[in-house]
This record gives sequence, C-alpha cells and structure tokens, in this order.
Amino acid sequence: LRSFAPVSDEWPQLRWSHDGNYFARLREETINVYDSSTMELIEGKGIRVPGVRDFSWSPADPFLAYWIPEVGDSPARATIIQIPTRRDIGHKNLFNVADCKMYWQPEGRYLSVRAERYTKNKKSTFTSFELFRVKERDVPVDLLEFKEKVISFAWEPKGTRFGVVHGDGVRPDVSFYNMESGAKAKNKLGLLCTLSKRSVNNIFWSPRGKVCLLAGMQSLNGSLE
Repeated sequence: LRSFAPVSDEWPQLRWSHDGNYFARLREETINVYDSSTMELIEGKGIRVPGVRDFSWSPADPFLAYWIPEVGDSPARATIIQIPTRRDIGHKNLFNVADCKMYWQPEGRYLSVRAERYTKNKKSTFTSFELFRVKERDVPVDLLEFKEKVISFAWEPKGTRFGVVHGDGVRPDVSFYNMESGAKAKNKLGLLCTLSKRSVNNIFWSPRGKVCLLAGMQSLNGSLE
C-alpha cells in the first residue's frame, strides 16, 4: 500500500497501463512510472522529459505517448516509448504548435496526435493530425491537415477508420477516412466520403464499429443522424 499526495487539480492523478502492470503520474518535467507490483518507480527514477505537457497510455500495449512544446529553436515533439525499457519506438517533430491532443485507436493500432498550429504570419491557426502506425515497422506517420476549424475526431473502435467533424459555419462537414485504403499498398491513408453541411458536432461509433451516430449536442439541440 502506498499513498500519493495530489500535485494539481488534474484528474486522474494516476493513469494506468492497459494491463494494470504500471501506472504513471505527471510531475514537473518528469513522467513517473511505477511498477504496480512493488509500487516503486521503474529503474528507481522517473522519466525526465523537459517541458512535457501531457502523456497517454496505449490501450493495448505497454507504450506511453507524450508531447513537448517548442522551446526556442527546438520544435515540439510527439514521442511513443516502450515501458519499462523507455525505448523510443517512434516520434515526430512539429513546428508552430499552439497545443496538442492525443487519441489512441481503441485497439492500439494507431495514435492520432492532433496539433493546433499557427500559420506563417501567426495570425490564425489550422489543425493537423499526425497519424502514427504503431504496429508497423519503424512506426511510419501519415499527415492530414484541415485549414478550417476541427470540431470533433473519433476512431472506429474495431477497424481502421476514423471520422472528423470540420468547418467554420454552423453546419460543418463530416469526413470519414481509412488508414488502409490502398488496393495494392494497404497502408495508405485515404478519404472515404464527406457528408456536407450537417447540424452535428460529435461522432459516436458503435462498440463493434461499422455504424456511427452523428450528434448535434448542446447548442444544436440534440440533432441525431
């Protein structure tokens, strides 16, 4: 048994790996990862990551993803490491980044890093998705960009597809993509379809995938498709 003093108002204070073998917490410039069988830090020390903003466990493997912002001439970076070895299995440098969010595909096959990025004149932002193919050799990364506002993103729970709600007006578009769209080279990102001008702001997939619900929450008064 071990107790931990809260370090901020953030919740959860402790984040567990998919199998419960490890848990981690974010401290200043450090990710502390503990072995749940001993309640001790792995290798007796935290993982020092200067500037780290957030981290997220894979839902299927002992992988931990984190991102750090730009500092001076050093770019922002999204990185995936293996626990407990701390081995870097994949990373991507990002430039002109205002903020990042991470979305694991529920089977752990892909990681989407959503980056809000400044344009060259710094007067506006756009959104890019860095899509890590975690199960493939050398963890290649696909890039998907949207010049308009991105409202929502959701992975299909069992499969290779995802949906994005995007647009600047009150009736945005909904686009669906497949990470395995190529006929000959399967590992190719491709657009499946775009539904134009929908009164929605969220995508909810069924637990088995294939079917999804488009919902207009809050100010859209519960519109459903």
